[in-house]
Amino acid sequence: QSIHELWGYAPSGLYEDIHADVRARTEPLWSSYATCSFKFIVDAFQHTRTMDERVQLINSFSYLAFQGRIDMRAPDETFTIFEDWPFRPAGVRPEPNPRRLFLGRWLGGGSRELCRTYDLKKRGYISTTSMDSELALVTANMALAAPGKIFYDPF
Repeated sequence: QSIHELWGYAPSGLYEDIHADVRARTEPLWSSYATCSFKFIVDAFQHTRTMDERVQLINSFSYLAFQGRIDMRAPDETFTIFEDWPFRPAGVRPEPNPRRLFLGRWLGGGSRELCRTYDLKKRGYISTTSMDSELALVTANMALAAPGKIFYDPF
């Protein structure tokens, strides 16, 4: 789960429409990201895309003219192409186009993996009782916990 800044939307599901919307909506922003490292992701809901199809879709946004290096591990900016495909039962041919298309600039993501990282079974022993990892993360967030601050476990 993540939050994206909307750069384009095509309720028709046609790439021509999303390209027109991206140009109309965000052209003044392009120069701000011209030299940043970047990557594109294709997120197809209810559908799969081959690597060649993904590359072709990503290349269709080349008019954004980003000059920065492509960095798939730690980019400065991440852009996601979201495809929303209609549900289809097994054995039924897929529709030729998605139901809707979105292009977004990634702003932030969830930290759900922290619950697994700080799971009681994986944490170091501190005392006879320990707070559940999800409750500990919520409580620490509410208390504005930070390095060097003291936080008392209420249990």
